[in-house]
Amino acid sequence: MTSAEPSFVVASAVRAVGPGRYAVEGDPSWLQGRGAFGGLVAAWLVRAMEAELADPERPLRAFGCVLCAPARPGPAEVHVRALRVGLNVTFLEAELRRRERVVARASGTFARAGPRVADGPAVAAPDVPPPDQVSPWSPPMALPAYCQHVAHARCFGAEVLSGPGAEPALGGWTWFRAPTPDDAAARVALLDAWPPALFTRLTAPRAVGTVAMACHLVDLPGPAVAPGTPLLVTARAAVTRGGSSEERGELWTPDGRLLATSLQTVAVLGELGGHVT
Repeated sequence: MTSAEPSFVVASAVRAVGPGRYAVEGDPSWLQGRGAFGGLVAAWLVRAMEAELADPERPLRAFGCVLCAPARPGPAEVHVRALRVGLNVTFLEAELRRRERVVARASGTFARAGPRVADGPAVAAPDVPPPDQVSPWSPPMALPAYCQHVAHARCFGAEVLSGPGAEPALGGWTWFRAPTPDDAAARVALLDAWPPALFTRLTAPRAVGTVAMACHLVDLPGPAVAPGTPLLVTARAAVTRGGSSEERGELWTPDGRLLATSLQTVAVLGELGGHVT
């Protein structure tokens, strides 16, 4: 990575430019096809809502977004407004706009910590080798530009392009190559850092795009994860039918702590000459 290619912290930064308005800048090194990496777009929306709320006692609990169009490189703005501010819970919505056209839209639920009742994960972490025993991923296809910023070490599910009989699951240890603090925006972005799990059952790359994403952050506030710590991202293509795939993801720490879950709708767009979009 060169100095001209920003870290996730720089790439996902937002800057207040007016009431409820935040400027962002799309860098070409974070592209995924024609637009920015979907996880980066989600991070802009998260950071703008956090900046508008300005209350660390109310961390993001639930996040949902629709990605309406490619987020092209260059300047854009996130517009944020409050739907309701309650005693313990705040509901916000945000729109990413470029040249006054909506590129993405999100809702965020921010809440104070409540009573600790029957705390604990509902499911056990996947049984995978620890990060130091997994080799860097070398997939049998070209990856989008943003992957230069994200490290992948596959240890979950099948290899991409394995064919129709493969398990529709994919993932592994994942982290940003540049030091990145652990926060809600980083967790949401990492959940989108791997190709869709439907790629395990293909025999050639296809053009795809995430059109909707919902995340639940189940461990905020919680013990911080040190920058650079590999996190386990897993995804399963629960249903692939009619040109779209429902992908269910999880984000885990090396010691088996569940950080977040996701549900994505991935649209299959058409033929592709060797690249993922």
